[in-house]
Amino acid sequence: MMKLTPVPLLLCLVSAAAVSRPLVEAVMKDNDHQKLGKAVADYWEAEREAKDISKTYEELQEALEKQQKRFSKTLPDGDILAAVEDWEQILYHATDIDDKGAKKGRVEDREYDAGGFGMYQMAISTPKKYSTKSGPYPLVIVIPPKGKKAEAHLEEDWTSMPPRDEYVIAVCDMPTNERNWGTVGTPENHGGIDTVMLTLRSVKSTHAIDVDRIFLAGFGEGVAAAAEIAATYPHVFAGVVGRAGDIGDLAPNNFRNLPSMFAGGGERCVSFQTKAKELGFENVTVEAGATEDDVWAWVGGQAREPNPQEVSLAPISKMNAQVYWLLVDSFEPETAPHIHARVDAAENTIHIESEGIGEATIFFNDALLDLSRPVKVVCNGKEHMHEVPRLLRQLLMNASQSGDTGRVYVNRHSYDLIGQ
Repeated sequence: MMKLTPVPLLLCLVSAAAVSRPLVEAVMKDNDHQKLGKAVADYWEAEREAKDISKTYEELQEALEKQQKRFSKTLPDGDILAAVEDWEQILYHATDIDDKGAKKGRVEDREYDAGGFGMYQMAISTPKKYSTKSGPYPLVIVIPPKGKKAEAHLEEDWTSMPPRDEYVIAVCDMPTNERNWGTVGTPENHGGIDTVMLTLRSVKSTHAIDVDRIFLAGFGEGVAAAAEIAATYPHVFAGVVGRAGDIGDLAPNNFRNLPSMFAGGGERCVSFQTKAKELGFENVTVEAGATEDDVWAWVGGQAREPNPQEVSLAPISKMNAQVYWLLVDSFEPETAPHIHARVDAAENTIHIESEGIGEATIFFNDALLDLSRPVKVVCNGKEHMHEVPRLLRQLLMNASQSGDTGRVYVNRHSYDLIGQ
């Protein structure tokens, strides 16, 4: 049976355009990805049903071993678990998508059951030539202005047809009380955060979505909500769009790797851009006269970088605990905690500087560091040196729990930032 283990210590990731990023490039072909994706899907199904788990896991290992032997000379470090780009494709093909109900070339008013979270409404536009095989497709989730229903907003305010033929567009029916738009609600009294994130989950279950091209847009009063929700989950979105509205009193600290465009934005959008530049972020665009076509042109040039070499987080709530490959714990948002982490690939090192945060967890893959070599993590000046084994079960668990096939991690390790 295959052993997915590291090299011993002593051997010491208008159409959306691709954005340059430090990837471990794909080695295998698409049909290889599909076959392995089927084996992963079988294992996940066995886990859900608590049946034949050991058998399907062994079958997955055997399938991986076969491909590892086949591509041993071209796989990074000769290890299939180091092939980050290949795993992004494998996990995409492992995703369970039931698109039989997709209404091609039209706007559908959809009610969906989010289980214990209650019932939600949205309007969704699907390209007329949509098919799972021709995917994945970029997705734009839209928060409409106060008092406007989702379907009416989509039909009246997003009218450019080429994007409607290339993008999946989903508009949320937001809670009646605008004050709840930046909060998590209950099954009976929805909040804006659960409305947007559950809409995302629903669309991904019925459409083939490119997880590196998911955008969050707001119109009118929806602009402030979109910016706040994106700041809470910056690693989920490829970009944020605001149209004909202003943002709230939001700092740009969590937007280091999250570009934004405000078309017709107000004074706070301009202030947001200025503060972002002061932090060294040149990814905020404010154009008072921008049209819908200008917005689509901007969207078409963005793609998420799932493994950025530098990340920052200033948690604005307890939910705001993750940014790409970094997860934080033991903090109080009221005390203005913040953390900054950067990768030094040449030294195979991650440097962390923080204040007001007790613990940090790093999720590892070979797009960040060379896991065949010892890894160094420096936390507020204190050095930690250790091996990071590549673990298949960790990869499968992370992908299953996050639902994000674009962030592939083969291990994780937590660090004490206070006692160190």
